[in-house]
Amino acid sequence: MADFHAVDAFSPVTAYEAQSRFKSGKSGVDDGAVLHQPPICPECGSARVWKDGLRKIDECTDVTQRWLCRSCGLRFSLSQNNKKGNRQTIRRRVCDAETEGSRNLAAEETRTENGLAGATTLQPKSDMLKDFSEAMQASLLKMAVDLLKDGREESTVNAYIKDLHNLVTKKANLYDPENVKEVIARQQHWSDGYKRNVTFAYEALLKTMNGTWKRPKYRRQAKEPWIPPEAMVDQLIARASKKLSVFTQTVKETGARPGEVHRIPWIDIDMFHNRITINYPEKGGNPRTINVSHGLIARLNLLPKKTETVFGKFSGRIAIVGLTNLRRSLAQKMQDNRFKKINFTVLRHFKGTWEYYNTKDIRHVQYVLGHKSIQNTLIYVQIVENWQVKPDVWTSRVAHNVEEACKLVETGFEYVGCIHGAEIFRKPKHFEETSQEEHKETELEHNEINISLQNNAV
Repeated sequence: MADFHAVDAFSPVTAYEAQSRFKSGKSGVDDGAVLHQPPICPECGSARVWKDGLRKIDECTDVTQRWLCRSCGLRFSLSQNNKKGNRQTIRRRVCDAETEGSRNLAAEETRTENGLAGATTLQPKSDMLKDFSEAMQASLLKMAVDLLKDGREESTVNAYIKDLHNLVTKKANLYDPENVKEVIARQQHWSDGYKRNVTFAYEALLKTMNGTWKRPKYRRQAKEPWIPPEAMVDQLIARASKKLSVFTQTVKETGARPGEVHRIPWIDIDMFHNRITINYPEKGGNPRTINVSHGLIARLNLLPKKTETVFGKFSGRIAIVGLTNLRRSLAQKMQDNRFKKINFTVLRHFKGTWEYYNTKDIRHVQYVLGHKSIQNTLIYVQIVENWQVKPDVWTSRVAHNVEEACKLVETGFEYVGCIHGAEIFRKPKHFEETSQEEHKETELEHNEINISLQNNAV
């Protein structure tokens, strides 16, 4: 291992100084160095390091502070020895880099409390596990192992544990099925679809504990998805950070789920033909190959190629949290709460709706979204048909040459006809973002027309 030198604790460490120390091999701290600020990442030399909780490996070791690098995602720790009020820090790696011949300890063990550590790769929050008794934690661990043996995804198992934790926070007795039924029925702010998911999670736990119950019947209420204006989606992508922006644009253009995008390897991206292949579908979906824009391929090509997958440690869960924070901030700045409704599921509906509108081929939309059953795809037919009911929901454009016509088609306009040598195109106004001032101007124009018509009639 490389030598690590002390960090000056009395002067701020800038990103430039951090990079300089990293290139010169001075990216850590020596024994005996007093540290009053976050350390520098030993992997990339970045000063963007956040605290990531405390860890105690066994009873013989002291509690160590864990750190997380926001630039490269490396997790490491510094051992602590408190003597005479001074904090002595020694550089000690907890998570090895994923290089050939080394192991990623963060991926191989689970650092949770009360006996759950090291059994699976599941990583539920430690605060969540504190609410369970020791016996229930053992049952949760057995449930997780059984579900993984049955071929369930880790995201599904983590979701089950979170649902069971929500039951515990509502004062439900997980050993009493009737009490669980009563608690679920009392939750008025839970949708029927979420109640249905909670019953599945509790049924999996009962199966582990050799218990039985009559599962209550909750049906998911079908709702027509909201399709945001394309300008709003582009504005959200433009305001995001670099990797989150590329991740969100990939979801928009492929219609893939966040977990599917996270698993895309570099070999499944065709840089020459602008295609992305989804070979690791979720929820029993089908693999597919999707054409994307040249701009997205160019942005993907600018990402660092340090891992086999495109987004590396930038998982779907990290993307969901980042997009949630971004849309809340943007909704507050723009004073438009519609931004809060945009998530990756909405972008998937956005892709499906646009594909059917442009192609009118429901089988093609089923292939693009990877649906096993076409019943899940027919909802986009109803959405597009609802657009065409009203006669005033279209925006028209005129193309005078081939270049203008191609640009209109690329932005979602469809050809209507030719009048006096001019080609007419139209597009639903649902995807046209208009401001409140434009709405007011339109209303004033309509009022003036109505007044003039009334005057003429008189």
